Amino acid sequence: MNIKILATALLSVSACSWATAQDLNSEITVTHDVVPEERAATRLQLLPTVSLPQTVPGRLSPASLVGVSPLTPSLLTLEPAPYLTSRLKSPWRGYASLGYGPVYNLGASAGYRFVERDNLQADAFLQFDGFKYKSKHPDASYRAYGPVNMHRNSLDLGTRAAWSPLKGATLSATATYAFSGYNFPLPVLKPGGIPYQDPAECYVNNNRINANMLNISADWRHSVSEKWSYTLSTSYGLHANSGIAGALTENRGSFGGSVVYDHGDVSHWSMDASLSMAGATARHTSGTFHKGIVTLRPAYRLTIDHFSALAGVRLDMRAGGYNPTQDALGYIYPELQLMWRPSSVFCMYGKMDGHTDANYISSLYESQPYIFPIMANLKGYSHVHNYEIGATAGPWRGAAVTVFAGFATASDWLMSNYRAGYWMARNVAGMHFGLKADYSYRSYLDFSAKLEMATSPDDDFDQGYYPWRDHARLDLDIKATIHPIEPLDIQIGYHLRTHRAKPLPGPLSYIGLGDYSQALGNISDLNIGAHYRINDMWGVFLRGENILNHRYYIGPAVPSQGIRCLAGATVRF
Repeated sequence: MNIKILATALLSVSACSWATAQDLNSEITVTHDVVPEERAATRLQLLPTVSLPQTVPGRLSPASLVGVSPLTPSLLTLEPAPYLTSRLKSPWRGYASLGYGPVYNLGASAGYRFVERDNLQADAFLQFDGFKYKSKHPDASYRAYGPVNMHRNSLDLGTRAAWSPLKGATLSATATYAFSGYNFPLPVLKPGGIPYQDPAECYVNNNRINANMLNISADWRHSVSEKWSYTLSTSYGLHANSGIAGALTENRGSFGGSVVYDHGDVSHWSMDASLSMAGATARHTSGTFHKGIVTLRPAYRLTIDHFSALAGVRLDMRAGGYNPTQDALGYIYPELQLMWRPSSVFCMYGKMDGHTDANYISSLYESQPYIFPIMANLKGYSHVHNYEIGATAGPWRGAAVTVFAGFATASDWLMSNYRAGYWMARNVAGMHFGLKADYSYRSYLDFSAKLEMATSPDDDFDQGYYPWRDHARLDLDIKATIHPIEPLDIQIGYHLRTHRAKPLPGPLSYIGLGDYSQALGNISDLNIGAHYRINDMWGVFLRGENILNHRYYIGPAVPSQGIRCLAGATVRF
């Protein structure tokens, strides 16, 4: 009997060992339901966490679309969560990163979480970016004026805190300051629009612009019960420019709130309300230009089995404006989202929405700093309508694909004039369509690609996809991160953007006739970077951008930088 028991036990152990070995050698695929709907906008983010960037923080260069992108701090914010206790805590409370590349490309970043308690966290960050280069004009007609000397230094400082005085309630506050000093080599024309032939007369390369930006915000979220919750938020912003276009100051303020009622997993009610106002004062003008928007957004979401629908309406009412008599008092935008998910790896969706844009100086500056900002007040408001349908397949074995198509319109949409350096208001309408693909292979590879095209005829600026202020027809963005060994990360990316152009005013532009276009050059940016972790604390990185040395315009006769690189080290503490 004992022999039989022993034999049975040995056979069981062998079977379990064999099964375990099989499990270890088998590939496990985990799938989940796909919900391709946009996350509802929230004014409150939970506690930030200090995260060491895997590579160089921020970008080396101006943005590849039309201007300089705002810097992205290395203090990353977690996805919204119900309570503070759900935040994942890092053993590292601080980080620092420093990189340099010839002739002058400098990037420095640091952050520290100086308060770490169960109900209170606070941290601060600092980031500096600078560049200096000389570049030839991509447009042959401008090359007679000689190369352009460009330089820019930007500093970002910020602090964030979150406090949970009671369960289900969170108070968060953020304060940031940004400074950017750069030159504005705007070509100077003779009376009548005739350019100077002498490069020394044509360009005034020493015209410096200083931009100061301050933003302060506070948010309160309270889950009163399992069904009821509400949020309150307020903010203040300051944007001050000085330089070639004269002194300009914009003060912004906003207040808003929302109420949400969740009736189980089937229905969801919400009401958002907000007020935003801004006043801009220019030294060379008299008075202050006021504008603002009052927004009301009731919405209802219904979820039944494999079907989900959201129906609502957005009411935007103007408050002030440069030409208040020419702007309607209010605009109504229907909001609709439909989603059908017949299986865990496939779904279809459709949506429509819209909004009114007050064209605040601060938001326009982020898209294009090489523009006289005061000219934005010539048109008080822009009005946008979006329609989109799409389908998603996946994830399946680490892969997912989304196809989409849409139609969008924008009235009085501001597009930058690249020769005169000011904003032009256009009515833009057009289709856009594309494909997105993502693939992950275990811990070795992360790949993503997005191809998007738009109907944008060469000389018809009333047709196009309005967010693309450079009037592009095609945008291709490919990114891959490879982890060949544990301490090494390699990033490879390629960005292609074609048929970029900008409108130029003609002799009859005041009646919408006679405008023509200026080519801005295609973007063809190949970038490669690597980050090696020496140990848990130290790492080194090397990154190169625009390796193909392609040139294009980023502002009024402002050419891009050529090949650029950055090498440095990171440390966590």
